[in-house]
Amino acid sequence: MNFIRILFILIFAVLLAGCKETAAEKETAYQRIIKTNAIHCGYSQWNPLFYTDPNTSQKAGIFYDLMQEVGKRLSLEIVWQEELGWDTAVQSVNSGRVDMACAGYYLHPDRIKYISPSLPQIYTPLYIWGRAGEHITSVDDLNNAKYTFAMVDGGSSNELIKQKFPQARSLALPGGASNGELVESLIGRKADFFVDDKSGMEAFQKANPGKLKILFPDLPLTFVPIVMLLPAEDPQLKEMIDNALLNIEYDGTLDLILKNNKVDHLYLRNTQPR
Repeated sequence: MNFIRILFILIFAVLLAGCKETAAEKETAYQRIIKTNAIHCGYSQWNPLFYTDPNTSQKAGIFYDLMQEVGKRLSLEIVWQEELGWDTAVQSVNSGRVDMACAGYYLHPDRIKYISPSLPQIYTPLYIWGRAGEHITSVDDLNNAKYTFAMVDGGSSNELIKQKFPQARSLALPGGASNGELVESLIGRKADFFVDDKSGMEAFQKANPGKLKILFPDLPLTFVPIVMLLPAEDPQLKEMIDNALLNIEYDGTLDLILKNNKVDHLYLRNTQPR
């Protein structure tokens, strides 16, 4: 009898300690930010949304500038903590490894389920890219097993490609792959097509005219919002970031950021309130 009583007490003590530990450790990203006076950002690289200059190692891009402005307006330090794979960004945010993913991410259904996105300020059409010599008469012709689409693991266009072209094959690139690796897959003839916007390809097109082209420039596959990724259950953080971004958008600073990055002609914008 004494043994059973002792066992019961031990089990109860373990359960109670577990409950107390769970309650104590459930600190939100917003609470961490306010306590440390800093936002610890994860980031994924995709020029011109966010990238590291290979010559200077300086981080740059639209969302780098946006977050630096957010930090300035909220009197918070922006700490660029670590690079995230496209396939691990959501998990890194929700696990608390970083406070938020601060680069630009396409908002698609797989992310919507698990993350809280920032309010979108820019939108981009996605196109089918192929080699300059390709002659395809119809988008429907691409739904064929003789064609291969290059796709980055965790990439935003993957589900769209599978939905539109279920018969086509795929070439899987690792989650940290850049748009340069997508380009190389076509030039090296490992794949025939990939899906991307114009902005990610602009630098390559200028440096390598006549190599790649948009197959159907008047028929984008879709339009996608570009957002930052916040923890799924942290409404205070989302409200703080969203309102800072609206402030930046409404006073014209976003226009200046896009112009400074030489991409103001590439993105669609929100209609200004009247």
